[in-house]
Amino acid sequence: MSYEALFNKMQFELAMLDRGPRPLELLDGHLLPKGTVTLIATDAGSGKSTSSIRAGASAAATGLWTMLGRKQHPEPLKVAILLGEDNNRSFESVLAGLPDDTKKHIRTGVNEKRLLISPFLSFAKTQEEGELFDVEGKPTELGKTVMRAMREFKPDVIILDTSTSLSACSYLDRQHAKNTINALNELADDTNSAILLMLHLTKTGSEKLTKDSTASDMIRGVSGSAGLIASTRHALAFAPCPPGKFENVELADERDTLWIVGVKTNSIPDAAFKIFPVIRDYNERVLRTTDLDGVPLLQTDEGAEQRLQELLRAALPMAIRAAAELRSPFIQKSSSKLSVQALAAGPLVDLLPKASASQITDALSQLERDGKIVPCTASRAGGSLVWDVPDGVFARETEYEQLTGEKLTVRKGAPLFIELKERMEDLQTGVAEVEMEAVEKKARSAEKEAKTGQVEEEKVVKKEAPEVDKDATVDALDAELMADLDSL
Repeated sequence: MSYEALFNKMQFELAMLDRGPRPLELLDGHLLPKGTVTLIATDAGSGKSTSSIRAGASAAATGLWTMLGRKQHPEPLKVAILLGEDNNRSFESVLAGLPDDTKKHIRTGVNEKRLLISPFLSFAKTQEEGELFDVEGKPTELGKTVMRAMREFKPDVIILDTSTSLSACSYLDRQHAKNTINALNELADDTNSAILLMLHLTKTGSEKLTKDSTASDMIRGVSGSAGLIASTRHALAFAPCPPGKFENVELADERDTLWIVGVKTNSIPDAAFKIFPVIRDYNERVLRTTDLDGVPLLQTDEGAEQRLQELLRAALPMAIRAAAELRSPFIQKSSSKLSVQALAAGPLVDLLPKASASQITDALSQLERDGKIVPCTASRAGGSLVWDVPDGVFARETEYEQLTGEKLTVRKGAPLFIELKERMEDLQTGVAEVEMEAVEKKARSAEKEAKTGQVEEEKVVKKEAPEVDKDATVDALDAELMADLDSL
């Protein structure tokens, strides 16, 4: 084969230039993209299986998807759910625990051939092979048969619960994990379906999280993550919410619990490596990222986060300036015990808006970009980088020493709470006075402009008045002359 013939086969279609990218379709309107595999990892008993069954049955019967986000699709969806950890006997217990509306949806979906729910252990006993994937993560003959059937069925959603129960592979080898993920991604692309592959978190992944843990920390806690996580484009890790995280989210039922989800993705840019709040419903054991009114908690939290950042950007320069004036400036490094982030949980806890270390770091970064605060090398503090405002003494240390003839002293330790509070109050009072003076100055300026305008108007009136009188006199003489002529 010539290179031209080979290149013609390899070349992309030029028509793609005019089509543009495919629009991103989200099964739940939030975190579950179609056309790819999503790994969903959480603790056993969290409700992920119940959530997926309820959401799948609802979507097949009515088009409404309810797991994580909430989205009403124009038409009922086609859904396939393979429960690798259940046989017929255990699945009877699962069905018994479902609410009546879900049982009704299941009946409708199955009867109208839009819903497949398979207790896969019982089915596997009737086959020569019991798993979808072999020890190397490649589809078995059974797996190939099931995937061919899926391509004919063309489902909108495929749920595989769990990876370990449907596969003979341990997924410790990346190539083995890639074999499985590639096969599933091809199926997702061919059918434009959202494939949800369930996994378990390790104890380390769920029990050692803190309010400052990142999405990456959560993703690393996924069992077998060395292979599967590296091979997939989209992964979600769920765990109970650590104390101090997402405290602005209110639960409608006190028995509900707040969870979090960490996201790894290159499918949804706005969600990449972020952590979002999730509600685990006590009664129904489902995970959802929407409140009772169907408003995504992501939106609620983003609004609260924006307001918090505004408060921090107003308060932090005041605290930084006050500490610098007290000669106890905050160390710039967040790892230091004298940093703003560390002291926010100590002496500053009642002086700043309630925020995590990462939220304060975000606000500090923005303030530095805006030039509202600056890192300075304090020579009298062992050369540490400290925070100050642009016109502060540490920002102008050399100028200060030249003007005063004194070395800029630095006190040891953190700023005392009482001193810091009083200084911040003084600064706030000064700001308020400046603002009030500005308002009064603006009012005086407006009043002066109004008076000036009135004076100018009076001048114009006076200037025009003689002309008016003159015209009136002429008019009067004309009238008198006409009257004389009429009498003649």
